[in-house]
Amino acid sequence: MTKTTALFRQRWFLLLLLFAGSVAVRVLTAEYVDIGGDNSARWAAVHRLVEGLGYTGWTHQTVRWSIAMQIWAVMKLWGTNPMLYYVLPILYASLGTLFIFLIGEELHSRGLGLAAAVLTMLFPQLAQTGSQLWPSVFIFAFVAASVWLILVWLRTHASVLLLLAGASFFLAWGARETAAYFFPALLLLIWLPSRSFKGLFLFCLSSGLLFGCEWLYFWMDTGSLLGRMGVTKAALDHRGLPPLTLREYLGNILDYSKLRGLVAVFVLTLAAAAAELRSPDPRRRALGVLTLLFNLLSTYMLSSLHPPQFVHPIGSRYWCAGAPFGLVSLLLWLSDFRLRRPRAAMACSVVLFGAFAVFSLLKIPPVNSIVQVGRDARVMIPVLAEKKPFLMRYLAWQPNAVEQLAMGLFVKQPKERKPTQVPLFMARNQDRVAALFVADVRDYLGVAEAPSTPVDEAVYLVIPPGADPQAPPAAEVIFDRRLCQAVPLDGPSAP
Repeated sequence: MTKTTALFRQRWFLLLLLFAGSVAVRVLTAEYVDIGGDNSARWAAVHRLVEGLGYTGWTHQTVRWSIAMQIWAVMKLWGTNPMLYYVLPILYASLGTLFIFLIGEELHSRGLGLAAAVLTMLFPQLAQTGSQLWPSVFIFAFVAASVWLILVWLRTHASVLLLLAGASFFLAWGARETAAYFFPALLLLIWLPSRSFKGLFLFCLSSGLLFGCEWLYFWMDTGSLLGRMGVTKAALDHRGLPPLTLREYLGNILDYSKLRGLVAVFVLTLAAAAAELRSPDPRRRALGVLTLLFNLLSTYMLSSLHPPQFVHPIGSRYWCAGAPFGLVSLLLWLSDFRLRRPRAAMACSVVLFGAFAVFSLLKIPPVNSIVQVGRDARVMIPVLAEKKPFLMRYLAWQPNAVEQLAMGLFVKQPKERKPTQVPLFMARNQDRVAALFVADVRDYLGVAEAPSTPVDEAVYLVIPPGADPQAPPAAEVIFDRRLCQAVPLDGPSAP
């Protein structure tokens, strides 16, 4: 065996190990199907396509074709078992982790690439985003692929790589239009190191032709000159939100407090990206711009001027699309800082990796979410197929041991916590149950919109169409904002 062959095999073994490690972490930390409603509706909509029923209409969710087409392929290949919901987010989170390794390797070294991949793998928000059909995990992977392809083109000058990079960016756009926030930085990544007009032309040619095809399709299908953007803009303009004041607009950055424990990471990645603007390596400068511009546009981009409205609220699931690139910039900055302050840099690295590892461990649910979805399917699919009533029980937040201790130290008489926004959570959970567990998708809306009667403050009785109102509930779905469990009931049940 030659040395080149040995290195080649070693590299592929490392890539395989990283991919397997990422899949393992994503499976262990996976969350139950999101209760927000978007992902349930997306799953049910594609289920209709698989059954040949078509979409009920174009919405800002159904136009995200690069997600829908892949869900369709998964359902066509393996069926509509709700456990398959997790295939794509876990796959793309793991592919994105591989591309982060390759980006770090191109920009610095294999060691830094490995560190960036592990840090991304343990990134706490990926426990949620990496187990849901949210667009951010797809955007992250496709943009990471595009960045890596551009970096390899800078080294090899193979034109086909730029054509592929443009196509990869277009797929990110197909997942959600906010992928456009990355476009200027990708152009900078081509231009700053190469000063190549040909490179810019090839990237824009590839993505531009694909954009044109998409626009033509949606223009012909919807009649809107804005194409797909016309559908999305109509949805954003009819959200019924009050107009923004100047104070609310400028102060939107304060909403990053929602990140809670990740606020420090957010600040550090921004500071590192800003510091990278002074790097002698133009590729690193472009990556710093990518992080800064993504966060700036995510914070202040408007969907309309009259009245002024944000495209989307601040949230960790949106930030996750660009956060891994900020982590790469942070590690690049720490690698330079280590030359000046080795102990301080090492301490920062240990704290960062240690905190991510601890938070990832805390994300592991008591029962694996993928297994739980399978168990719930075995309970709820027959219940809904036989048109039997079922109960839904919402559990309010309860403190864990650490929170209980803190409350005991600082709060003398803690207030009794009662469920809040129960009707909203009940409606969302009912929609989730219908999307995941209705075998005949034609019955989806009937179950999702079936009348539900409050039995008490946190328990509702759902009577699907065709069910006997006098029949005892056949199952109880117990849930909170993150966990869910369906329990069969043998006979009449009183909550």
